[in-house]
Parts: sequence; structure tokens; C-alpha cells
Amino acid sequence: MSDDQMDTGTDDSPPQAPTGSFGRVSAIVLACTALPLLALYAASAASWPAPDDAGELMTAAARLGIAHPTGYPLLTLLGKAATYVPIGTAAYRLNLLVALAGAAACGLLAVLTLLGSRSAVAGVLTGLAFGLTPVLWRNSTSFEVYSLNALFIAAALLCATVAWHPDTGQSRRGRWLCLLGLSVGLGLSHHLSFIAVLPALVPIAWSGRACWTPSRQQSLTAAVAFILGLTPWLYLPVRAWYFAHDPETCWTRLPSLWAVIDHMSALEYRGKLLPYAPTGIPILLQRYLDALWQQFAPLLVLAPFGLLLAPPRSRPLLRAAAVLMGVNVVLFLGYGVEDYQVFYIPSYLAMALFIGHGIGGISERASRVSGRAGQVAIAVGVTVMLLAPGATRWPAVSTHGAPFSRDYVDRLELMLPPNAIVIVACQWSDPDAISFPVLYARQVEGRMQGITWEIGRRLPNDVSAERMGKPVADSMARDLLTDTGISPRATAAVLAQPPGERMAALVALYDGPRPLYTDSPALLE
Repeated sequence: MSDDQMDTGTDDSPPQAPTGSFGRVSAIVLACTALPLLALYAASAASWPAPDDAGELMTAAARLGIAHPTGYPLLTLLGKAATYVPIGTAAYRLNLLVALAGAAACGLLAVLTLLGSRSAVAGVLTGLAFGLTPVLWRNSTSFEVYSLNALFIAAALLCATVAWHPDTGQSRRGRWLCLLGLSVGLGLSHHLSFIAVLPALVPIAWSGRACWTPSRQQSLTAAVAFILGLTPWLYLPVRAWYFAHDPETCWTRLPSLWAVIDHMSALEYRGKLLPYAPTGIPILLQRYLDALWQQFAPLLVLAPFGLLLAPPRSRPLLRAAAVLMGVNVVLFLGYGVEDYQVFYIPSYLAMALFIGHGIGGISERASRVSGRAGQVAIAVGVTVMLLAPGATRWPAVSTHGAPFSRDYVDRLELMLPPNAIVIVACQWSDPDAISFPVLYARQVEGRMQGITWEIGRRLPNDVSAERMGKPVADSMARDLLTDTGISPRATAAVLAQPPGERMAALVALYDGPRPLYTDSPALLE
């Protein structure tokens, strides 16, 4: 007997899926979750790109360029539309776009919890718990890809849950399946890590197979919607092949279909997946558990109650959440990147579902003992547990990235002559933290137009030269030296040095007509 068949009786009967009065309650829960978070994100969003990928992604969106792999065409196109909104700076408009995506993701998560727990309070608190996690908050106030990814994860889980919900009308199931196909297609076209979400949809469909099996026409319609969701990928070949290449707004040239596919699949990053040895797994698991604690802190104590007290109607969704966490751990536990925490966002979303169902289960038991007073006490207690850590996160998140990157560009404008050449070999700082805010200032705000800005990848160091090969490194270095106007004699002398010493040699031997600056403590302090 399936869980849905076991789920009978007044207390455990599922709510009427999103129609009638339940539809109105869902709308209220979504609004009560998304609107406060949107206001919070808008108030804490910066008017300048943070010193990370935000400057590059903003420039690609504002100038319709090509971002780093996987290209993020959907974010680029949505970002271009957002730049036309007459509010604040271009950076603030783009930050508002991801704020809207993050708030909407939390609103859908709240409705998803409502479907299982039948508690509007639990739904709202679940959405707020997820929205106040440091990672989602930060990525909903700085133009990045992860809040939009969270939106598609929540949308796919919600569409699947409603499509196979026992009380959804037969005439409506096909529409929700179509929305599911569209959500999956858009999710995959936006961020390839969405692949990890697909196994989580299986428990929901499997549990609901007794009440509905899609017809051939419904499946075909959903497949068409899925393909429609993949169409943003077409932006990359169209932009690369039919419009002029701009090296500052386009990450790289994409001269062929295979180059486009390599860019879309992030071929260069695959080696960072699963690079760990079995002996390192305990350390990585500790890092993963620490990340969960940093996001939810004391609220994690409610997650076991979600497993123990959740009604049978919630089991398919909680199984899906468990699968989502399991696949996420397998794929990204050892992902060798600095910002590894953002790749745990599916786990955070799944954990929020466990916490929300824990809130709903405890609240229901409390109401049986002490009526509405018990429910109010639980809601107040959880709210305090939620808001206390959130208040401490405001100073760090609300100023995320703005002072350093903006002040850095302002200092550059004051100290550099208009015809200067700046070569950043990244000896003193991260190349993205240096180059991307300057890229935004030059390409979006039109500043420092007379200055030639070169970044470290044009003058390879020892490590990158070894990786790409000495002939390629020498060719890149020669091109850069030619652009600076240095004499052939000095060029030969610089190239005679090992890659790691060429910057110092260039500074010592430079005899070009324009003033040359390079990274140093004086320039980058």
C-alpha cells in the first residue's frame, strides 16, 4: 500500500492542492515570506559590484557579453532587461534582480512546506529560515548565479509535488507537469549543478504513481516545455558567431560548436569535482556539517522532529529532500573551489524542509495539549531562534564588497594618468578581486577610458605557464609586451627570463612611450 493510500483520516488528510481556499492561503504564505525578504535584500544590496565574479557577470549582462563558463545565458539576458529599470546604479538594479529571485525561491519553499505540514506559520518560518542563511542572503544581494538556481530548485520540487498530489484535479496535473518541464529546462540552462536536482524528483513521482500517470500528450507537452527552457543556450553561439568579439566583455572566443559546448559544460572545472582521497572524506564531511551549522545554527535541532513527526502525506517530499542532500554531497563534497559553500545551497534548501516540517509537527502536538496558546508559543520561540542570528549577520552582508572595490577604483582614477598602461600580474591580490570591479567601471560606467588595463592571465606566472606550455606562455607574453610599446631589445630581454621573473624584468627594462604601472603594495594597498 502506498503512502498516499495510507494517508487517510481527518488529521492526516492532505490539504486541497492549490485551488480554492488553499490556493488563497498559499498566496498569503508566499507573500508573507517573499515580500519581507525582498525588502531586506533590497536594503542590504550594494550599489557597486562585490570584489568577486559579480563585476564580470554584471559587465556581461549590461553589455550582452559572454560570462565565464558555463556562460549563464539566462542570467545575462535577464540582467540586461534589469539594467533598464530606472532605479539606482546599474549594479544595484542587477543586485535587485537576484534579490527578487532569492525572495521568490524562499516564497515557493514556504508554499512547499505548507503543502506537507498544513501549517501556514511553519511555511513562512521555513522560507524565512532559508532566506536568512548567510549564503543565500549574500548571493541575493550580490549579482551571482546561485539565488536564481535556488528558485528553479524550489519551483521544480513544488511543481512535481502538486502534479502528483492526490487532491490535485486531473485537469490541472498536466499543467503542473508542463511547468515542471519548463522549470527543469530553465534550471539546466542556467546552472549545470541543477543536474543534482533531477534524482530528487523521482521519489515524488514514484509515490504519486497510483493516483496519476501522465498521458502521452501530457508527456509530450512537458517535453516541449523542457526544450523551451533550454533555449537560452542559443544565446552563446548567436553572440559568439554573429556579433563582434569584445575581449573585455566576452570571457573567450567561441569560434566553433565544440568551443561553445566546452564553454557550456565548464570543461576546465570538471577536474575540481571529486578530487579527494578516501582518507580526506572525514575532513570534508566536517566541513559540510560546519557549513550547515553556520547557515541554520540552533534551528538545526528542529530537523530531527521533521523526520519523526511529519505526517505520511509529507513522506514523498522529505524523501526527495533526503535524495537532494545525498546527491549534493556526492557531487560537491570535495569540490576544489574557494566558494564551496554556495554549492551546498541544495542541501540548505533540503534542510530547511526538514526544519519546517519539524516546526509543523511540534506545533501540531502543542496545539493538542494547550490549544492555540501552544502554537503561538512554538511560533514565538522559533522566530526568536531565527531572528537572533539573522540580526548579527546584517553588518557583514549589508556592506558586502562595496567599500573595497569602489574605493579601489576611485583611488586608481586619482593616481593614474589618462594614458597609463596597467599590468596586473596578481602578485599581491586575487585577480578577480582586482580586475572585475575595474572591468565594471570601464565597460558599464564608462570610467578610465584612456587607460589600458591588462590582467595577469596575459603574462603567465610559473604555474600557469607550466600548465599551458612554454610556447603558449611565450606567445601571450610577447603579445602583451608588444601592446606596451616596449622596444624589441627590451622584449627579448624580458622573454629570456623565467615566467615568474618577467614582471620584474619588464618594470626594470620598460622603455615604451606611455607610463607603465603594475601591481605593487603602493598600487593595491
